[in-house]
Amino acid sequence: METQEKQYSFLNIIAAFMVTGFIYLASFVGPVANAVRTEFALQLGKDPDAFAVTYKTINMIPSLMMVFLSLLSGILTSKFPIKKIVLFAAAFSITGTLIPAFTHTWGAYVASRVVFGVGNGLLFPMASAVINQLFTGSLKDRLMGLRAGVGALMGACFTTLGGIIGKNDWRHAFMCAFIGIPLWLLILWKCPTNEVYSKAKAEAGTTEKKFTGRTFAILGAVFIFNMMMMAFQANLPLVMAAEKIAESSVIGTVQSTITVCAFLAGLVFASIKKASGRFITPLAFLLVGLGTLVICYAKSLPLFYIAAVIFGFGFGFYNPAVTLAVAQSAASPKYGALAISLYTSVLGVAQFISAMVLSNIAKIFGLNMGLRNDWQVSWPTVLIVVAAAVVYIASTGGKEFKKKDAAK
Repeated sequence: METQEKQYSFLNIIAAFMVTGFIYLASFVGPVANAVRTEFALQLGKDPDAFAVTYKTINMIPSLMMVFLSLLSGILTSKFPIKKIVLFAAAFSITGTLIPAFTHTWGAYVASRVVFGVGNGLLFPMASAVINQLFTGSLKDRLMGLRAGVGALMGACFTTLGGIIGKNDWRHAFMCAFIGIPLWLLILWKCPTNEVYSKAKAEAGTTEKKFTGRTFAILGAVFIFNMMMMAFQANLPLVMAAEKIAESSVIGTVQSTITVCAFLAGLVFASIKKASGRFITPLAFLLVGLGTLVICYAKSLPLFYIAAVIFGFGFGFYNPAVTLAVAQSAASPKYGALAISLYTSVLGVAQFISAMVLSNIAKIFGLNMGLRNDWQVSWPTVLIVVAAAVVYIASTGGKEFKKKDAAK
């Protein structure tokens, strides 16, 4: 095992981590979301506030495409070297992000989300699959947490840069996607692949039981949680700009705070997981819920930063915790990757319908906080999911259940 791990150089590891960078290309344009929404709303003769749901729904097209393409991505790994899949998908991600920088119509913007969705859908499970294929044992667990941290750090840098460059013209923020070209070249030259592993997976039997009850329990909780979690980052730039809490560059800094804290969470993830066991997942949910509660009623910039810190740590714990939990819940280790693909599809559905579901729930309950309605729905729902998760884990063996499973 050690021999296999040592054959990869530092640049090989960095190149593997860079796959995550293409998922975060969308971070460049987060700070200018309000400007994009306003321009297209006026172009179409719509009220900008009323147009918010349409705008957010269109931006969820990549999430919808991820439902199908993530499963396709898993199938392709048994037929093509993983690096070829990554390079193909990354080209779509770069192109889809650049299109709005050089076009001026709503139709072109919608088309750009489709192109970006192809790349993002194929890449999302690959960001974890690269680590899963190339590394083993405790090293793989450490690198999985570090991967999330590296991705968060890249997201922080991309968000800050997008806010600064897009301050005067939102199209300049989309041009930041040119940064993806050197990342693409680094992966081309230095990212290794493991075709032998792919062939072994392709030859695995398909008649065995692949998932367990735990798999579907986790996916059910994740489905509800992600619908609610999406509201935090989707509405943050819209609320801060609409209520004149800060300009785009400062909004970018607040969003960067989330990703920096997620990076720090990734660094300490292994230690926190060791202490909390399976309770690491509801802990992550709890932090996200508390962060959403704070931002829901925040009226000043400092409170937005506090909410970003709390949410950031929760988000940073959530990514590796759920990925590992889903993989370990599979009926056999060889089906861990398939479980992750299924998880990615569930994630895509939840993210795509998030804006519509939250908007309708807000209407049903007659909420009147404007753009903050989604937060008012999401924070109590997340806390309910936390309580249900704690009860489920406690009733199925507590934090040590994973060890019992591993011993089987």
